[in-house]
Amino acid sequence: MDDTESYHIQAIKWIQEYGTVPGLANLHERFGFNSAWFTLVSVFTPSHTAHNYYTVLNGLLSAWLIFYLLDILWKNAHQAAGTGNHINPAGILLILFFSIICWPLLRGNASNANYDFITTCVIVVLFIELWKKRKYFVLSNELLEELFLWPALLFTVRITNFPLLLLSLFAFIELVRLKKTYLLVRLTSICVVLLFAFLARNLLLSGYLFYPVYQIDFFSFDWKADPEAASRIASFIKYFNRVPSLPAEETRKLSGISWLPLWFLDLQPYDKLIIVTGVSGFCFSPLLIRKTAGISKPAALFVLVMIAQLTSWLFTAPDTRFAYGPLLAGSYLLTTVFDKQTQYFLIKPVKMTVYLLMTTAVLLYSTIKVIRHRDYRNVAIPVLLPSPPVHITRLNDIEFRTPEKILGNWNARCFGTDLPCLYIIQPGLQPRSNQIRDGFKIKK
Repeated sequence: MDDTESYHIQAIKWIQEYGTVPGLANLHERFGFNSAWFTLVSVFTPSHTAHNYYTVLNGLLSAWLIFYLLDILWKNAHQAAGTGNHINPAGILLILFFSIICWPLLRGNASNANYDFITTCVIVVLFIELWKKRKYFVLSNELLEELFLWPALLFTVRITNFPLLLLSLFAFIELVRLKKTYLLVRLTSICVVLLFAFLARNLLLSGYLFYPVYQIDFFSFDWKADPEAASRIASFIKYFNRVPSLPAEETRKLSGISWLPLWFLDLQPYDKLIIVTGVSGFCFSPLLIRKTAGISKPAALFVLVMIAQLTSWLFTAPDTRFAYGPLLAGSYLLTTVFDKQTQYFLIKPVKMTVYLLMTTAVLLYSTIKVIRHRDYRNVAIPVLLPSPPVHITRLNDIEFRTPEKILGNWNARCFGTDLPCLYIIQPGLQPRSNQIRDGFKIKK
């Protein structure tokens, strides 16, 4: 994937080899993107490796989500049927269906180090676990902990997940109401440390609390990233994702929501399908909540937060992979409208048939991949990362590497090139000392 080969791997290498380097955003604007997922990947990836271990954690997430959904389909749906809190098997099958046909989900995620799939996983799991307990008006300590901690972590994964913090606020208020002081103090302390570390790392990497949001600017550091560069990347993210087939400059000229039809037509067929299904589920949710009288506040709140998440996503950066979590939850909601009509999916022969078809399809798909592509014939050790030729520029006794284009890519990519690797030597770029770990600045 372009992003992984261009800057994900480099970001992980920086964490492994130098920790948090001041002014890293001055080497490349995307090096200023701070995600807790990169930090987590760096912990579970061998350092100084030429092999592509950088996608392993994402691949593990793909496997975990599939096992979770299959377990729900096979055990929990059957055991809970008739209790009023059962999980609709048709909804789980629909989530499985979208997970397989939407390339960026299970398959695309396993081929990169992107930090969007962890959000999808957590949202899907939280939604299903809350929906199981939709008749419970007092949540268990374990589920309150999940609602408290996961949104805070996901905010540090990507700041556009900020609507999810409403779930943390709900859990906080609930713990206060239930007078669970010890649990409240413990969870609050964890979140404060997590958020403080995230904000501090943002300041070190770019000089801004919420880079590339340059408008929130309270500090002055010599390593601060150029606000014009931050503005460019923020504008690119917003307008490129609206209509990728058009130049961002043309998309910017489209007023109001006139870009929406062009955006929808530009989507992949599977993305169009999941958006129509997911949004339809949320449109029916008021009817569903009214029909299932007595639904718990946490389940209803989660639905409202998902709607807020989708609204924020649509006007911030409407790339579908940023919203798969809410869209999968909405798709499940759509099937619950036809709950009685879908109960036959619980029949054991139907489940066995689904399992056999999925197993056969996966084995066939994998076999074809191995036969056609040499890169898949790696049983024990991942393939080697490409190693592009580089041009060396020396500043303050530090060698900067600029890679060439290889493998027919449309752009140059650093892959796992030794640090520091960058694509353009920005005017005025200077190391802050002759030590890489001391960081970089732009001399005005």
